[in-house]
Amino acid sequence: MALSLVSKVSTNQGKLIARALFRSWDGRPPPAEVSPEKIEEIIPLLIQSGSAGLVWWKLRQPKAEIPPPLNPLQKEFRAQQLSFKFRELQIKEIVRHIRSFGVEPIVAKGWAVARLYPEHGMRPLGDIDIYVRPKEHLKAQEVLNSAPGGRGEIDLHNGFVLLKDRNADSIFERSQCIDVEGIGIRVLRAEDHLRLLCLHLLAHGAWRPIWLCDVAVLLETLSDPFDWDYFMSGDKRRSDWVACVLILAAELLGAKRDDFPESLHKRVLPKWLIDSVLQQWGKVPDPQGLRTPMGFHLRHPSGLPRALWQRWPNPVEATVGTHGAFNRFPRLPFQLAECLRRTSQYFLD
Repeated sequence: MALSLVSKVSTNQGKLIARALFRSWDGRPPPAEVSPEKIEEIIPLLIQSGSAGLVWWKLRQPKAEIPPPLNPLQKEFRAQQLSFKFRELQIKEIVRHIRSFGVEPIVAKGWAVARLYPEHGMRPLGDIDIYVRPKEHLKAQEVLNSAPGGRGEIDLHNGFVLLKDRNADSIFERSQCIDVEGIGIRVLRAEDHLRLLCLHLLAHGAWRPIWLCDVAVLLETLSDPFDWDYFMSGDKRRSDWVACVLILAAELLGAKRDDFPESLHKRVLPKWLIDSVLQQWGKVPDPQGLRTPMGFHLRHPSGLPRALWQRWPNPVEATVGTHGAFNRFPRLPFQLAECLRRTSQYFLD
């Protein structure tokens, strides 16, 4: 009963966040449908999930007097504006440094999608995601580790694990260089980047609404004709997953779906998927990378029950972790299977 009540509260808060973020990335977003009082209730969740800047952008369009209790949103927006320029300078230096050693990097996610928003303060920036060819990964590691100041906030990827049904060399060949104040920075083609964003969102249980906003922004800022056949090629199940993410962006956040292929228009999302995403958005986030290692809890069992509860996979990450289908069947079997998979992997490692 208590768990059911907590889930209901989380889902209701998730719905509030979805309404507050509805088309918030637009250059001229529609008026907010959520009252300032309701937005004030979810400010901590907006800040923790990286969505505060987007909601502030929407509230100030058109310019209107914003109640003082919502000022924390403006503070986040301004901080993100400042950090964007600094992060861009960092990226230019990192790319220049790696390239000087004969390694060609690709920058994806984070900055690569934040630059597509109408204003730089709308999206927060975390780690710098750098992707290199598998054959150049070891060299790139050595280059970054020996750089002045070390690797810092760089997340170096060995190829494209989330795009494992695509050839890494082909992805590099399809990538493009964009000019950023005289420095060419290589980014993914829209088809590969969109697929990567969708799969990254799912692999992490869809807990950050900003990730779904990223999907919508990339969809609506395409400058070249989008190759839907290529985007949907590869592993059929994974292709269905990314299709579901696009539909989620349309149904929850109002992303435009006019250009979707017919197959996407026919796809009906299972109710559990929408419910799971909204419930995740309405909870205090508990990112995997910030949890206390399980080994500590095994040595200090008093915190073990809470640690196990934190690691209970939500329906989205459980389905993806077990390569399951996004159908209408109950998710509990997938969650149990994912728990067994993680446990066996932990002890094998």
